[in-house]
Amino acid sequence: MIACFGFGSAQGMRDGLFCIEAKLRKKTRIPKTRKDDDDGRKRGTRDGMFKPEKTRIPKTRNDERKRVSSRGATDGDQYLIDAARRRKDEEDEKVRTAAATTTTTKRNERSVVEAIEEIGGFFEIALVDVLNDAVDAVHREILRDEDEETMMMCEIGVYKGKSFCALVAMRRRDEIVVACDCFDDQTVNVDESGVGSFASFAKSVRKFCEKTDAEDDAKKINEETGMPDFIQVLKGDSMKLTVNDFPRNRLARIFSIDGSHTEEATVSDLNLASSLTHPKGLIVLDDCFNPDWPGCISGLSSYLRNDETTETKKFTPFAIAFNKVFLARDKDAILAYKKALLPKSRKTAILFGHECSILKHGFVAAFHANDEHRY
Repeated sequence: MIACFGFGSAQGMRDGLFCIEAKLRKKTRIPKTRKDDDDGRKRGTRDGMFKPEKTRIPKTRNDERKRVSSRGATDGDQYLIDAARRRKDEEDEKVRTAAATTTTTKRNERSVVEAIEEIGGFFEIALVDVLNDAVDAVHREILRDEDEETMMMCEIGVYKGKSFCALVAMRRRDEIVVACDCFDDQTVNVDESGVGSFASFAKSVRKFCEKTDAEDDAKKINEETGMPDFIQVLKGDSMKLTVNDFPRNRLARIFSIDGSHTEEATVSDLNLASSLTHPKGLIVLDDCFNPDWPGCISGLSSYLRNDETTETKKFTPFAIAFNKVFLARDKDAILAYKKALLPKSRKTAILFGHECSILKHGFVAAFHANDEHRY
């Protein structure tokens, strides 16, 4: 045995056997973990004669992130942790801001509703929710690049100011709100669709502005009317009004029509509103489906069929809600309005060839109010 392996002494034989044993162990040992590898290194090494090969440990995804990080393994880990923490803080802040905004908006909306309900007249109070959550929200997006000093809101036929105050509540700081009515000159109110007076209108608006703090945004109070200066009044027959009678260099984002309910007056008011409303704005026509006032739906039909109103300027219906028809011109704006109204829509229907979203009707104010009150 000794001669066979060429060992010249007992010590040489022992060393040779150690080498053979180590080589056999190297071929047969399969370490499963780093601990096994360490144990094998201890068993197979004697006086530094044998060092087994290092077992490759598969890299994890985090190991790879550490490797590519220029900050080193420890710094890389901390960087990822800090980044995740910052993102979480940002999301938490967004949630808190949204919650605070929603709470403030709902609180302000309640005060507006309470103040409007105290005003006489016919107006479905649920429209406040539609105007705020849908119309005004869309305007903040599609009209965000428009200067407030070039915008206004208008209403023809304000009566005692119930629906007009809903517009005042939506007003932005530099906007003007225009009221058009014959007021005390009832000779032009041929169909007696709302016998009002300027005194009752001004009183209602003043009281509303006080209750909702709307007058705080006014630069001054008009000494003659006692109303904030952002409210402008046009007295007279709306059929005699022209574009030049309205504030110059301003376009309406909302134009409400609730004046004389004859077919002729409705067509005239729609044509005037079409010339004064922003291409992405909105025209709201009242009492279209009230059987007391068939002139409104007849007037809308005539307006849509009128060849004198070019297609590029014509506003078309896209929604019916609370006895009112909503009209718009810009196709993208119509899509935006419909999308915003979708949660409140019950169905769709065709009106004069145009698909409209159908919301609640509000039968009480629309149909029954006139049964108990003299106009």
